[in-house]
Amino acid sequence: IALPVVERSAEEIARDKQRDRLYQINEMAGNFFHNCLTQTHYGQPGLAYFHKRHVSDDTIEAFKLGFAPESWDKLTTAFMKKGVTGRELVLLGLAKEKNGHFYDAFRGRVMFPIRDGRSRIVGFGGRVLDNSKPKYLNSPETPIFNKRRLLFAMDLAHKAIYEQGKAILVEGYMDVVSAHNRGIHNVVASLGTSFTPEQARLLQRQAKELVLGYDMDGAGRQATQRAMEIVRGLGMRIRVLSLPQGKDPDEYINAAGPDKFRQAVDEALAATELTELAEAYPPNLNRGEKQRVAIASAIAMHTKYIVLDEPTSGQDSEDKDQLMALLTDLNKKGMTILIISHDMDIFAEYCQRVLVIGNHTKAFDGTPQELFTQRDDLYDLGLSRPDAVTLSMAVPDFPYCKSMKEFTTAMLERIGGMKK
Repeated sequence: IALPVVERSAEEIARDKQRDRLYQINEMAGNFFHNCLTQTHYGQPGLAYFHKRHVSDDTIEAFKLGFAPESWDKLTTAFMKKGVTGRELVLLGLAKEKNGHFYDAFRGRVMFPIRDGRSRIVGFGGRVLDNSKPKYLNSPETPIFNKRRLLFAMDLAHKAIYEQGKAILVEGYMDVVSAHNRGIHNVVASLGTSFTPEQARLLQRQAKELVLGYDMDGAGRQATQRAMEIVRGLGMRIRVLSLPQGKDPDEYINAAGPDKFRQAVDEALAATELTELAEAYPPNLNRGEKQRVAIASAIAMHTKYIVLDEPTSGQDSEDKDQLMALLTDLNKKGMTILIISHDMDIFAEYCQRVLVIGNHTKAFDGTPQELFTQRDDLYDLGLSRPDAVTLSMAVPDFPYCKSMKEFTTAMLERIGGMKK
């Protein structure tokens, strides 16, 4: 039986024609950037960058990595000579317009083509080679590019994801490139945005398990929590990857090798285990649900440092004793714990070091025993009780602080810079 022919409207025909044209121009741009990287002197800085990051020539070819020359109009001029209009380049985010003149949007950046499920280039990500801002520049939303519905390198990773039944989700382009470069092909990344339900469903079609490999900084932890919430309702097993010393996947794969990375993936903690850890603590531990889960998450992710703000507020003596027993145990196991609190008496017997800020100046820095023998000095400053106490492993050469804000910022920076 012959299927009925669906007639398309003039608008649909025009829309499809435009989309085909945009795919064609993006493919031209991909060739332009790739050839610039691999065949011209303009691309030497980009090639040096990739080789320094241990990216092989085969991987450069597989991803069709490129370089946008440090020029205002190399691409724009070349494409206009081939009949591409400035408006088309602006629509795709390849050019910008000012006072009727068009100029290149990507300049002096290594380029990462972004492809859809049919391997068509739909957009680009560009990274600077210096410290200029923005560090990453991505194509805008276009008629052929919706970043919520795509994952970087899914076109290269889908086969390995399906065969292994497992996808590894990371943050950055280079995290993906480095993994594939070392033979780990089931790795993809979200595109400069938070992980979305559309991306989750894309992975669900190929895998039964998702390993979250985001950085373990503040933003990375938040992204991990959001991704867990999105995936939880899709029936996928979720695990959280924690790499030594807070390294990102790119750094760790190159430093420790692909086998160590695979081992870390195999040992990644399941989200259900993380939840069980959180539920093991009483509901009123550490000012309610959020900080209770924060402590459990820190343990689950093998974190070396944790910061707690007024952790005993609103607790009775039994709860406080329980909290201090837990923190003391964690400290003995190697976790550095920073507590910011007004209630110094509770923490004194557990502290290894106390830093007191009073009247916007550092009033004392030393052991609890030294502090309690010098209390008169504190009272001379007009303090009825100190403004801050830290429970931590020794932090040498702590900087002078004029305010509580400076103190908190400096301590967090110092903890972030500590080694394992």
